[in-house]
Amino acid sequence: MKRKLFRMMAVMLATILCVTVFTACTTESKSDKEYWFSSYENQFVAYDEKTNNLDEAGTYWNMTVKKDCTVTLSVRVDVDFAFSALYFYVNGEQIRSEVETDIYSLVYKDLKLKKGDNLKLHAFWVNSLKTDDKGFEIAVFCIDDGTGNYIVEGIK
Repeated sequence: MKRKLFRMMAVMLATILCVTVFTACTTESKSDKEYWFSSYENQFVAYDEKTNNLDEAGTYWNMTVKKDCTVTLSVRVDVDFAFSALYFYVNGEQIRSEVETDIYSLVYKDLKLKKGDNLKLHAFWVNSLKTDDKGFEIAVFCIDDGTGNYIVEGIK
């Protein structure tokens, strides 16, 4: 009887320990930027009136694709398309946005991305009238891979 009780207690303790260990382990979800990108960098280049660096000024988001995928990318950035704009590049080639963007600034459908592709978003001012010292921010960055639309956390 004592042996059965001891064995039952050992099994319960082992079960609790396993559940605790597995719960503590974190897995990447499709809402994590690490799931989609092997590297990510955000860079702000301030406008300098003396050098008139309007072409280089603005905010850059550089990402390297982690795995092959076909996705729809939807981005909401605080650009107004009158005094500021947003361009998207895949491996240095500018990609055109869909016309119907709903609440997003830009939508890119059926992007066939390969592992190692370099993605770059560049938000910039079109003239020097409305420049500032803080740059631009991404409000929402969504990726739809056909299984769902995921808001990717950690991209600002």
